[in-house]
Amino acid sequence: MKIFKLITLLFICTASSIYGQEEDFEKYANALCKITTFADNKGFIEEVTLKDDDTQVKWERKNGYIFTTELDYIEIFAFKILYKKNDNYVVYVYQDPEGTAINYYIFDLTVKNNTVKLNKIIGGGDRCNNGVDIDEIKIEGEIITYAVHITPEEILTWFEKNKTFGCLECCFALATYDYNISTKKNTFKYIRLIKENININSKVLKVYNDFTEKRELKLSLTLNEKELKQFLKALE
Repeated sequence: MKIFKLITLLFICTASSIYGQEEDFEKYANALCKITTFADNKGFIEEVTLKDDDTQVKWERKNGYIFTTELDYIEIFAFKILYKKNDNYVVYVYQDPEGTAINYYIFDLTVKNNTVKLNKIIGGGDRCNNGVDIDEIKIEGEIITYAVHITPEEILTWFEKNKTFGCLECCFALATYDYNISTKKNTFKYIRLIKENININSKVLKVYNDFTEKRELKLSLTLNEKELKQFLKALE
């Protein structure tokens, strides 16, 4: 967990401002933090009005990020605007509350009449359970390409109705998606398996080596949906 915190803090302090535009968004930040806290509880808090939140905190800016360490029960809360058009925002959020969770999300929001409304959780979760990888966000027009961390258990149950997510600190691979801001739709692109994350005694490594040998790859293996099905079948 400490490694996750260190990497994220370093990124906030050093990342170049390559996404979206920096906006005067601080007055909505407390509301955004509330939405983030309950993001996994669908329908619980999806809209926050500013009059419902009079918390006063000091917000700082660095390379497009807005962040604070002054919220109750939150060690650090940071966000970055990836896209803005009229009252539609797409925002990357990092939240490190007291306890064990560390949340990484991308939200599609409507900000209007002093109210922040969550339109869609584009992607995200707690660390290896679908936490968004900061380094893997790209924007082209109204398409946002991003990747989330996934565990071995999730890959093995990828095509099942109810996935198994597994260990929160057992990052195994990255799943990449395209999000269309206009249609509000996510499209799965591929999974990238990283060799150094594979247990050397597992059958997964043998299948991985078989696949990469045919492609002359060594350090990582990218699988689209069809290829992933073939990979999982080879594990049976």
